[in-house]
Amino acid sequence: PGAPVAAAVRSHFNDCPDSHSQFCFHGTCRFLVQEDKPACV
Repeated sequence: PGAPVAAAVRSHFNDCPDSHSQFCFHGTCRFLVQEDKPACV
């Protein structure tokens, strides 16, 4: 069986470290695993 979409998304995004807790003014900080950089979602 195929993996749930949520699991696939989770594999591409990690929670940002505490050092980036103020990175996003709006939205939620997520760390892009493949690009190795934080992003706001």
